[in-house]
Amino acid sequence: MEEKQRVTSSLSLRTVFLIAVILGLLIPASIISYISFNIQRDSLNNELQVDQKRLLDIVALGMQEPLWNLSRR
Repeated sequence: MEEKQRVTSSLSLRTVFLIAVILGLLIPASIISYISFNIQRDSLNNELQVDQKRLLDIVALGMQEPLWNLSRR
Protein backbone atom coordinates (compact mmCIF):
# COMPACT_ATOMS: atom_id res chain seq x y z
CA MET A 1 0.00 0.00 0.00
CA GLU A 2 2.86 2.36 0.84
CA GLU A 3 4.51 1.71 -2.55
CA LYS A 4 1.33 2.65 -4.36
CA GLN A 5 1.07 5.90 -2.42
CA ARG A 6 4.75 6.63 -3.01
CA VAL A 7 4.39 6.17 -6.78
CA THR A 8 1.24 8.26 -7.05
CA SER A 9 2.61 10.97 -4.81
CA SER A 10 5.82 11.22 -6.84
CA LEU A 11 3.87 12.11 -10.01
CA SER A 12 2.76 15.71 -10.20
CA LEU A 13 -0.59 16.71 -11.59
CA ARG A 14 1.13 18.21 -14.64
CA THR A 15 2.89 14.91 -15.35
CA VAL A 16 -0.32 12.94 -15.02
CA PHE A 17 -2.11 15.29 -17.45
CA LEU A 18 0.81 15.14 -19.87
CA ILE A 19 0.77 11.34 -19.83
CA ALA A 20 -3.01 11.33 -20.31
CA VAL A 21 -2.80 13.73 -23.29
CA ILE A 22 0.00 11.78 -24.93
CA LEU A 23 -1.82 8.45 -24.51
CA GLY A 24 -5.07 10.07 -25.61
CA LEU A 25 -3.42 11.14 -28.85
CA LEU A 26 -1.26 8.09 -29.51
CA ILE A 27 -3.86 5.37 -29.00
CA PRO A 28 -6.46 6.70 -31.48
CA ALA A 29 -3.72 7.69 -33.96
CA SER A 30 -2.25 4.20 -33.92
CA ILE A 31 -5.66 2.56 -34.33
CA ILE A 32 -6.58 4.85 -37.24
CA SER A 33 -3.17 4.28 -38.86
CA TYR A 34 -3.57 0.52 -38.61
CA ILE A 35 -7.06 0.58 -40.13
CA SER A 36 -6.04 2.97 -42.88
CA PHE A 37 -2.98 0.83 -43.70
CA ASN A 38 -5.16 -2.27 -44.07
CA ILE A 39 -7.66 -0.46 -46.29
CA GLN A 40 -4.89 0.91 -48.50
CA ARG A 41 -3.19 -2.51 -48.72
CA ASP A 42 -6.46 -4.17 -49.79
CA SER A 43 -7.06 -1.47 -52.38
CA LEU A 44 -3.56 -1.84 -53.83
CA ASN A 45 -3.89 -5.64 -53.91
CA ASN A 46 -7.15 -5.32 -55.86
CA GLU A 47 -5.53 -2.92 -58.34
CA LEU A 48 -2.58 -5.27 -58.73
CA GLN A 49 -4.86 -8.23 -59.46
CA VAL A 50 -6.80 -6.24 -62.07
CA ASP A 51 -3.58 -5.07 -63.76
CA GLN A 52 -2.11 -8.55 -63.67
CA LYS A 53 -5.23 -10.05 -65.25
CA ARG A 54 -5.23 -7.38 -67.96
CA LEU A 55 -1.57 -8.00 -68.79
CA LEU A 56 -2.06 -11.77 -68.84
CA ASP A 57 -4.99 -11.34 -71.24
CA ILE A 58 -2.80 -9.19 -73.52
CA VAL A 59 0.00 -11.78 -73.46
CA ALA A 60 -2.48 -14.60 -74.12
CA LEU A 61 -3.91 -12.78 -77.12
CA GLY A 62 -0.42 -12.14 -78.43
CA MET A 63 0.56 -15.78 -78.09
CA GLN A 64 -2.51 -17.18 -79.87
CA GLU A 65 -0.75 -17.12 -83.19
CA PRO A 66 2.17 -19.56 -83.09
CA LEU A 67 5.55 -18.15 -83.96
CA TRP A 68 6.10 -20.55 -86.86
CA ASN A 69 3.01 -19.26 -88.65
CA LEU A 70 4.52 -15.79 -88.97
CA SER A 71 5.83 -14.96 -92.44
CA ARG A 72 9.51 -14.15 -92.90
CA ARG A 73 10.56 -10.93 -94.49
